[in-house]
Amino acid sequence: MIITFDPKIAAASNQDSVYINFLRCVTAACTAAAGTTTLTVNPYTTSNNIDTTRNCIVSIDANTEAGGWTTSASHNVPSSANNTPQTFTTITSNGAMAANYKADFYVASGKSTYPYLKLAFHIPTSNPYDNQGYVGPTMPANWSSYPVVLSTFGHSTTTDWTDTSFVPTNSSANHANSSSFSPFKDMGNRSAAPYYCSTYNPWYMASAINTVQYKIAVTANYCIIWEVKPTQNSYVDGYNTSYLVHSDYSYYQRFGSIIYHGLRETQGWENTYNDNPPWVSWGYLHSAMARTSPSTSYNHFATNSVGAWMRTQTNTSQVSAPSLRSVQNTSQTSPFTDVTMTGWGTQTLQVPLFKTRIADGPYMGSTNATLNPPQADPVTGLQVPGAYPIIIRSTNDGAYNAGGACRGIYKSLSMPYTNMKNYWTAANQTFNINGEPYIPVVIKEDMWLIRAA
Repeated sequence: MIITFDPKIAAASNQDSVYINFLRCVTAACTAAAGTTTLTVNPYTTSNNIDTTRNCIVSIDANTEAGGWTTSASHNVPSSANNTPQTFTTITSNGAMAANYKADFYVASGKSTYPYLKLAFHIPTSNPYDNQGYVGPTMPANWSSYPVVLSTFGHSTTTDWTDTSFVPTNSSANHANSSSFSPFKDMGNRSAAPYYCSTYNPWYMASAINTVQYKIAVTANYCIIWEVKPTQNSYVDGYNTSYLVHSDYSYYQRFGSIIYHGLRETQGWENTYNDNPPWVSWGYLHSAMARTSPSTSYNHFATNSVGAWMRTQTNTSQVSAPSLRSVQNTSQTSPFTDVTMTGWGTQTLQVPLFKTRIADGPYMGSTNATLNPPQADPVTGLQVPGAYPIIIRSTNDGAYNAGGACRGIYKSLSMPYTNMKNYWTAANQTFNINGEPYIPVVIKEDMWLIRAA
């Protein structure tokens, strides 16, 4: 299921309503049945007031597969399954809305020890301006006027939030990286095994900041969300061609963001265990601050912030207990790793996951650098956008797992848009990968291929 939605279509001046509309839209997508042709989410404009003349759902872009998720007992989004207005509480300065209102889902994991995968959308569980480092340094003190949507993904012993190991927290002890520029929050608990990964993503509900629509591609195996600028959404002229400048968010000059929650392919030996659902989360922000040399250090949301739950093998092939393994970045400093990496102990993953032109092209010696070149179509022989798997693996000494590719997504072309159009001939063109259709998604000068199901 792929859906385009706009949570602020009739509530540009009311951040609380936009937040509730966001939760209602992702609920509609995650629970949609296969073959769905119409969805209606009439927007809240204020508490207890819904505009029945408008629809937050802009379009249904693919519908052959169901959203695949079920709402849990912790799901408490006002008017989630209908358009009947009801009163909701405004966002409070301590972030109580995270508990008051959240879109919470589950699906069977196929593993008996942790039988459920969990997906939740919420705002922080406490004031994000708390020096715990997952919000930019210029975050205004009156942050409640700028609500941030977080997404949490992982496994659980229960379908709801009663398994406290899944529930995200803001304690400093639960931050895998305290950098102000890390796109991930609560990546890992340093003293206990965490069951989740919560991404800090740039989904601001304030009208002055959030001038984008969203697309969500969701099945039982993954949930991918990315930003789309309605006024820069043309095959002829390009996609997300200029960045947003925020007076209060100077470090958040961005062309767009993409967040991935989903399953990866596994090694055969992993499949014999019942406590290692192979989930992964990562996020990428297409920053407007491009790197100009290998030694350039700047505040950039890079490609390599990722967390995954997995078992690994020692140097003598002994299998470890499962744990959350993660890599965080603070700034772009090295041409070899692409980031300054921080991981707890040996629990790191191999990076970079991929390269992007906005971050990596200029310092490679040419502003026209092509990082992921086109490939020959095996049927027609024509040059088409390449499909480069995003592999999640652990290669630390004594902690090996060859891992596997993220399901439902590939990295593709990284090149100037005028060159990209030589291999992509129409906005609605799809590409066949292993017998399945994929749609191209372009953010500035980077293409992704996302399964059209």
